[in-house]
Amino acid sequence: FTPEQPHTAALAVGSFDDSFVERASPVGQAQVVAHLHTQHAQDVSGLIVGQSVGQFYIGSIEQREGHNYTFLPFFCAKSSHSYEKWPINMAWQADPTNGFSSKFPTFAPTLIIGIVIMKKQILAGAAIILSAALTACNGNKAQTEETETQQTETVAADLFSADSAYAYVQRQVDFGPRIPGTDAHKACGDWLAATLRSYGATVLEQRAEVKAYTGEMLPMRNIIASYNPEASQRILLMAHWDTRPFSDEDPNSAMHTKTFDGADDGGSGVGVLLEIARTLGQRDSIGIGVDLVLFDTEDYGTSGNDDSWCLGSQYWSKNPLPAGYKATAGILLDMVGSKGATFYWEYFSKRYAPGILSEVWQLAAEMGYGSYYIQADGGALTDDHLPVIRNLGIPCINIVNYSPKNKHGFGDYWHTQNDNMDNIDKATLDAVGETLLRYLDMRATASVQ
Repeated sequence: FTPEQPHTAALAVGSFDDSFVERASPVGQAQVVAHLHTQHAQDVSGLIVGQSVGQFYIGSIEQREGHNYTFLPFFCAKSSHSYEKWPINMAWQADPTNGFSSKFPTFAPTLIIGIVIMKKQILAGAAIILSAALTACNGNKAQTEETETQQTETVAADLFSADSAYAYVQRQVDFGPRIPGTDAHKACGDWLAATLRSYGATVLEQRAEVKAYTGEMLPMRNIIASYNPEASQRILLMAHWDTRPFSDEDPNSAMHTKTFDGADDGGSGVGVLLEIARTLGQRDSIGIGVDLVLFDTEDYGTSGNDDSWCLGSQYWSKNPLPAGYKATAGILLDMVGSKGATFYWEYFSKRYAPGILSEVWQLAAEMGYGSYYIQADGGALTDDHLPVIRNLGIPCINIVNYSPKNKHGFGDYWHTQNDNMDNIDKATLDAVGETLLRYLDMRATASVQ
């Protein structure tokens, strides 16, 4: 924890009596828990404590305006032990290795989740809080510091919501298989573009006809959503939104010509990016440019013909929209929603963007998502990131559920009737979405230093 860098904290608000709420959330530079001891949701005065790299801090939550909050940190001190009990009668335990425990007492109102960004450490009132906290922290001593001018910045609630991402996946599935040329494909595309616009993005659509390996001409519709379009430093986030027209990997050969839901293969990556778009749309400032590209006609290929796949990204990378498009880094999401997903180092990602790959996987490990992001080599995959690398020269990585231990690398549901909502896990969506937001914040911070 350093006062020179922006940090974020999760905030939980509820109405309850003799207990409290805490929400573990590895956001920004710290795992944070918010404690409120109020009788009414309208009164959000309380304490918030957190831990980062062997340190802890404490402060108050004040100045509620809608869903905006101000966090006033009082001090930061060294600590490597579990906390025991604060003198305001709120007992809780925190394990520095496994993160904070979670206690959710029964109460009616829905939790309201908020984000607070701290630009400066504030020490006003430290003397009052410091003596109590030193006793509670197993005798650890904090050094006094001179009081600094109080300066905080608040933003609208923008914590990544796995529930919301899950709902976006469900909404896509509800349209039916998003096969190019079908009514479901058109309706879903209309909804995607409208949803992105509603979240404040500048949306462009790229339409063309592309030739499938069968000789059939497919109507292609790439959807590009931009935030802070004037910024020169840009991060590209990608996923495909179409569905394969047949489940040719199904164990039942009678199903090989049947369509399937495409909940994970297509739906999950888009669901995460829509939730990213929602959070970006709530921020007053992003600091960098962020572009979300939803590629069409990715999944219409055939084995043994690499060029038959990724038709939408091939077209866009040769005819970029906006014209002359450039980005510092690109991240592709493909099949990022299933239970027990594992994301190995994809070969082309490691070859062309080793620095980005290392940064993202290290961030994920620091945030407690190491069981998803496996720091070992995976496969060499023909996917939407590859045309972008080759045709635009943008270093890109692929976060994809692929394990060299599996029969064909992908999950058993891949291109089968079983790629449905039963496979989608909110914890996996959260591991991907939280990591992406953390990465964007890190790049934004680096851009102003």
